[in-house]
Amino acid sequence: MAFAGILGPYWYFGYSVISKRTTATYPLIAICVSLHNLGCVLMMASDSQKYFVLKAKKGLISDGWFSYCRNPNYLGEMMIYSSYALLSQDSTSWLILIYAWTLVFGRNIMGKEVRFKRKKGGAGYVRKSG
Repeated sequence: MAFAGILGPYWYFGYSVISKRTTATYPLIAICVSLHNLGCVLMMASDSQKYFVLKAKKGLISDGWFSYCRNPNYLGEMMIYSSYALLSQDSTSWLILIYAWTLVFGRNIMGKEVRFKRKKGGAGYVRKSG
């Protein structure tokens, strides 16, 4: 179900680039590569931080990557897939992203927001991190 509903449509980006023989300027390619690489770093670094911090102690993570953004892993993933949609230069790619971000990320982020407020120090963390 997850593949057909979310992951499957992501394959459209590459299909769009290849089938429409999309051409891109060097600055656009540079922006896409930079956005992709920054997204990978953000996603992997925040996932690593979360893994090791939670391994040492359970609770709310409010330092490092998480002091600037409450969902750095989602932001990183959004940057990665945005780079693909940007490179494809196709509005359908952006519609797929809006669908996935609303359906999956939005629901998960809203659930995390509720859980943040229940944790010790959660209300202050929400105020501090925006």
